[in-house]
Amino acid sequence: MYRLPSIRRARNFHLYGYDGNRYLDLWQNQGRAFWGHNPRGLSQVLKNHISPGLYAPTPHPFFQRVTKLGIKAFPGYTPWFFPNVPSVESQLRDWGFILPADPWDSLEWEIRAGGITASLWRPGLDGVTQGDILCPILPLPGAFLGAMILVSHQSPEGKGLLDRLQTHSTELLSPIQYIAMGHILKTLGEPAPKKEGENPIACLPENFPGFHRRGRYLIPRFHGQEYFTLFKKARQEKVILNPRDGGISLLPERASKGEWSLISRILGDTFHE
Repeated sequence: MYRLPSIRRARNFHLYGYDGNRYLDLWQNQGRAFWGHNPRGLSQVLKNHISPGLYAPTPHPFFQRVTKLGIKAFPGYTPWFFPNVPSVESQLRDWGFILPADPWDSLEWEIRAGGITASLWRPGLDGVTQGDILCPILPLPGAFLGAMILVSHQSPEGKGLLDRLQTHSTELLSPIQYIAMGHILKTLGEPAPKKEGENPIACLPENFPGFHRRGRYLIPRFHGQEYFTLFKKARQEKVILNPRDGGISLLPERASKGEWSLISRILGDTFHE
């Protein structure tokens, strides 16, 4: 993270640094800013619910609503909510799973423990991610707005996990966290709103000298010093790639014509000295 500039604000797919520069964000908070840094009106939704002062974890009827939204967005699965990503990781380890290194910087993974399968889910990928447990990276920037796993209520293994979860009292979340996750779950199935800029992603090749592209996701081919040379020179062009070696980056949902030219040039350059 020390490779990132200090950021004073974020908007859409841009980060504005204290150094006076505007950066094009291809890291996107490990994909949590998949819809940008104000995903589909989230800031306004939160602003409308902040005035009651319900920041602390307290019981709230929105829990039932967001549960129904999760079941609708992911048919066959029941959502289980956590205050943050480390709580999700702790629960998976309690069930015996060995997580990959940097699990949230990977494009996808599937792990097994005791006959139970857990898989990473990301928006915008072709095909259906399956497993007794889905670990979604929702388009919800910031780890403080809550996290969730999805447990199959159709497989015997998933039903067994739900029975075990329901024998323990769920960890309380802030109503603000439920509201944020509920807004994102509600908009998952809605058509994308029209935005300024262009989206020529379908016309881009799948293979570049430094990356393999899958949809909007960019999987680096370089590692170690080669990758950090690439990261440094992209930053000099005011483009932010994933600051972790081997971590995926993402193309923006939309960008200006000039920014797409810059992206194409960066992806087409191996950045060798």
